Amino acid sequence: MVNLREVAIRLREVINIVDLVSEYVALKKVGRNYVGLCPFHTESKPSFTVSEEKQIFRCFGCGAGGDAIGFYMRISGLSFPEAVRELAQRYHLPLPRGDSGEGKKYDRLYRVNEKALRFFRHLLKSAPEAEIAREHLREREISESTAENFALGYAPAEGSALAAHLRLSGVDLALAEEAGLILPREDGSYYDRFRGRLIFPLRDQQGRVVAFAGRILGPGEPKYLNSPETPVYHKSRYLYGLYEARSPIRERGFGLVVEGYFDLLSLWEKGIRNVVATCGTALTREHARLLKRLLRTWYLVFDGDEAGRRAAYRALGIFFQEGIFPRVVFLPQGEDPDSLVRRFGPEAMEELLPKARSPESFLVDYVRQAFPPDPEGKSAAVAEVRKILSGVPDPVIRYEYARRVAEGLDVPERFLLESPPQPTPPTSTPAAEDPFGKLILQALLHHPSLAAELKALRVEDLLRDPSQQSLYLRLLEALEEGCPPERFSPEDPELQSLYSELFFSPFPEDSAEKILLEIKESVLRRRFRERERERFLREIKEAESSGRKEDLARLLKAYADLCLERSIKRRGEGVYESFSS
Repeated sequence: MVNLREVAIRLREVINIVDLVSEYVALKKVGRNYVGLCPFHTESKPSFTVSEEKQIFRCFGCGAGGDAIGFYMRISGLSFPEAVRELAQRYHLPLPRGDSGEGKKYDRLYRVNEKALRFFRHLLKSAPEAEIAREHLREREISESTAENFALGYAPAEGSALAAHLRLSGVDLALAEEAGLILPREDGSYYDRFRGRLIFPLRDQQGRVVAFAGRILGPGEPKYLNSPETPVYHKSRYLYGLYEARSPIRERGFGLVVEGYFDLLSLWEKGIRNVVATCGTALTREHARLLKRLLRTWYLVFDGDEAGRRAAYRALGIFFQEGIFPRVVFLPQGEDPDSLVRRFGPEAMEELLPKARSPESFLVDYVRQAFPPDPEGKSAAVAEVRKILSGVPDPVIRYEYARRVAEGLDVPERFLLESPPQPTPPTSTPAAEDPFGKLILQALLHHPSLAAELKALRVEDLLRDPSQQSLYLRLLEALEEGCPPERFSPEDPELQSLYSELFFSPFPEDSAEKILLEIKESVLRRRFRERERERFLREIKEAESSGRKEDLARLLKAYADLCLERSIKRRGEGVYESFSS
């Protein structure tokens, strides 16, 4: 039985990455490769390279890289399984049978949602009773073109119009209930969930309708009603307008996050289309991950009132956890994005973007206003900021933001960190650029026959960078299963980038035996140095805990001198040592 990994391997055999990328990027052949402007960040000179020989891409500006599947994941904002399934359908490859049971159920739910959408769309366009909805759109200055683009609809006030329509269309009403479209009565009949409302369909990254929201058009509560969670809809995973805005976001190199449906629609109507909306749903880490797949430059554009500021603050904490650091746009008091562009035009929004506050500036202002200026209030403000900063995954970035916020709050930066960062010698090699790990991975790529020897050496224990270690273990597993390096593809976008970087980097054209000998020597050196380092750190810790300040100072200096000496030695040694120390 075929599985998803086998489908991915087959896709790499049938897709020419140059053909795929050329659908999105104007490529020009330069030497053996193709170059163009990167679709993942704004640039004026091409730094985006595609290798037809190796079937990979690499941007030397933003670091994006990978194979054809990785490119499609990034350009479409899809996960690995979603990208494989979509490409398999596009290239007419069979999907795993394991998808068939649950997949067929999902397909039925998508189809019933599509039937409901056509029903709502037809009523909005032509039903006399939908004039209240059409008038509401005219008042909000939403054109027929925008309504068509977002497939807006109308749910009639009559209690079971959709249920009757679906029954006549041959739809199993139990399935429509599972899709969240209708609700059961005690007598066994059904009535519509959405009644007398303007309808907003919500699409997934493949354009399929997964849910609906409805705005009441007369008296009644709630003002907005959303679909419940269903097998195909989990509210923490979807943002309104993301499907429609993918291309505009990539074209402009940044995106806006707003709160409401009409905030988004009004901006779109006025020509600002790189925008998504949370629509009353609390922002989640899943939302942030969705946005991170597209790019990392985002602006939070919430209402200018206190509720909007609180929403921006909560969103900032979520984004920080995913390594995204959005700027915050302050709207004039009493305005929201919808009212702003309708009253003053799109220029008003465009003028606010360069004035957006940096995340650290917003944090300082927010906690200053949220807490009193007395010592107790300052202590509470520091604790609040520390909680936000603790979610930043990169310790260097976390430290830098702590330093900046500390200046704004006039407190020592150590107060904003869970624990003070440990000093490291300035000449040490960053883990992400660990040359030893690079040597190991390139050796495995260029000489896969070394896999068994490397496994026996347990080199994974010596890889300092978690990404290098993860890629090594996955590549080793793939090689053991008979998958050659050129057909291997990691599912994680960051590992895809690292993988492509290794292919594009130069590597000595030596025999596998010579490279293995150098690796074995490097392993011995590194294991010895690891033991030496552990001994120093153990003695430093003992001196620190026992209060022996003179011993502590001596040990710290000796440790720093040793690190400096190693760095100087590395720079003076040969090709392999520059890779492996």
